[in-house]
Amino acid sequence: MGRLKTYKLFENITDDLLLDIDDILLEIEDSGLFISRYKSSEGTDKIKIQITKDPRGRKISLSGKFEITQEIEDTLERLSTYVSKLGWSFCTFEIHLGGDEWYQLGKGDIQRYVGTEVWYIDVNITDYRGPDWYKMRYGKMKHLNKISEELKSSVYKSAADKLAKLGHKRRVSDLESWAKIKLEKEKEELQKQFQKEIEPLGTFTINIRNGEYIGDFYINLVFDKDMFNEHYTNWIYGEQKDLYTFLSFGVLPVDEDFDYTDIADSYGKNRNGSYWLGQISIHLGEYPDDVDQVEMQRIFDKDSLSTKLPHPKNPKGIVHLEDWEYAFHFNDRRSAVKFRKSIIDIFKGNVDYKETTENPGGLKEQFVDYFCSDNPILTIGEFEEFITSLGKMNINRFYKD
Repeated sequence: MGRLKTYKLFENITDDLLLDIDDILLEIEDSGLFISRYKSSEGTDKIKIQITKDPRGRKISLSGKFEITQEIEDTLERLSTYVSKLGWSFCTFEIHLGGDEWYQLGKGDIQRYVGTEVWYIDVNITDYRGPDWYKMRYGKMKHLNKISEELKSSVYKSAADKLAKLGHKRRVSDLESWAKIKLEKEKEELQKQFQKEIEPLGTFTINIRNGEYIGDFYINLVFDKDMFNEHYTNWIYGEQKDLYTFLSFGVLPVDEDFDYTDIADSYGKNRNGSYWLGQISIHLGEYPDDVDQVEMQRIFDKDSLSTKLPHPKNPKGIVHLEDWEYAFHFNDRRSAVKFRKSIIDIFKGNVDYKETTENPGGLKEQFVDYFCSDNPILTIGEFEEFITSLGKMNINRFYKD
């Protein structure tokens, strides 16, 4: 962390306290900004911190502005909460927007300036009144557990690596241990959120590697844009008559015992607890007969978003289940029928599948946006025709008796 020398430590300002503050501010440092501390000119218990774009601090020159991001605001809020719990009465922020325009802000005020560019932020922590602050020192991990729940495991790992270079063995051990705990908590929380997104389809019994493992799984379907784009380019160039779209096929095991199988070890577990098994390909339509392919190639090379490009015709409802490493299929007709219905329900919008804050419409809305809005591949009417064709889906492709 780029900082100026701390010239004087007053009665209630110890190395441990300053290091704890540094830990909280690591996220700001990781964003490319610089943190400085310098002595109080008043001669009282006061911690002054400065955030700038230049490692030399603002005293050298106004070297450049930076934006107050939501991450910066969140970090300063955590710092204010932390020092308040230790007995410091005030944690104020001074921001300089330019010229004579600067503001003195209290806790919560800086939220109004998220998105604003500033020359620097000064943090002033003053008026210590808490006689028992030393009971919450970092070594016992108490305040870290209570106050820093929102910090990511990567922040603690980064802090441990930097402290190791400075020879702080005890603190490194504490940080590394806490980073592992946080990482497990993050994985658990991520898996819960992920399961919530995909559980509307229910669970399916899947047979992997010819019966080596048979169990129940949630299904994770992800639109593979890269594969489709490559396939679409080949289709435009007339290298294939049929156009397919692709969904990567993953599973989240209901039974954690699957995680300890050789199959799971070979697949490799994703951070959200899922595994990739293969993909499904769905027929979108055929190349129109009444189109000049050479002319379409010329248009595509000039403008890949041209409305003059051909649209696929006559979707046939053909769906293939393809494995990537080990053969897999639905274990019984019931699961295969359920999967067929699930695909249709997703595209009809009958089920809220993969809905998130970033993607409120789920997988169906992602398809509509991509094929009907972002790219001139299907009209809304043609998309509806595609959905209707899914009723022809052959479930015998999905399971074996």
